Amino acid sequence: MKKLLVLALVLGMATMANAALTVSMSGPTSLNPGAAGTYTITSAGVNLAGIDIDVVSDAGAQPWGISGGAVIAGNRVTTLDVAGINGATGNYELVAVNDGPAIITPPLFTFVFTAPMTTGVYTLSMNLNSAFDEFFEDASVDAVMSPLAVTVIPEPMTMVLLGLGGLFLRRRK
Repeated sequence: MKKLLVLALVLGMATMANAALTVSMSGPTSLNPGAAGTYTITSAGVNLAGIDIDVVSDAGAQPWGISGGAVIAGNRVTTLDVAGINGATGNYELVAVNDGPAIITPPLFTFVFTAPMTTGVYTLSMNLNSAFDEFFEDASVDAVMSPLAVTVIPEPMTMVLLGLGGLFLRRRK
C-alpha cells in the first residue's frame, strides 16, 4: 500500500512539473466583409495570478480591426484591468491580475474583430507579454498559444449577382 501511495505521489508531482500554460482563442472562423465577430481567450494548465496578452491580426493597419475588449476573468482586481490599444506599441492589449494569493479563473478575455472589406484569410494571433502563477513565478516559459484563421467570404447575394453577371456575359457572346 505504501509503494502505491509513493508511486501516486511521484506521478502527481511529475504531472505538475510538466504542466505548461496553454492559451487559446475561440470564435467564428468565417465572417462576411465588414461583419464583426466576438472572440474569447481562455487558459489551461497553470493556475494564473496574472496575464498580459497582445492580440494582433494581419488585417490592415493597427489595431487590425480589433476593438471592444473586455476582461471577464473571475477572481481578479478589477482596478488593474487593461483592455485597449497600447499607446507605446499600437497593439491591442488585454491584462488581468490578482494581487493576492488567489488565482484568476478563465475564461480570461473577450474582444471583437471586424472583418476587412477585402475577402481572404486573416490570422488572429496572441503575443504573451507576461504570465505568472499563484506563486508569482513566471508561467510563460513553455506557453503554448495557437493563432486562429478567419476567412472573410462574400455574402451569398454578392455571389448570386456575380453568377448572374457571368451568365449574362456568356449569353451575349
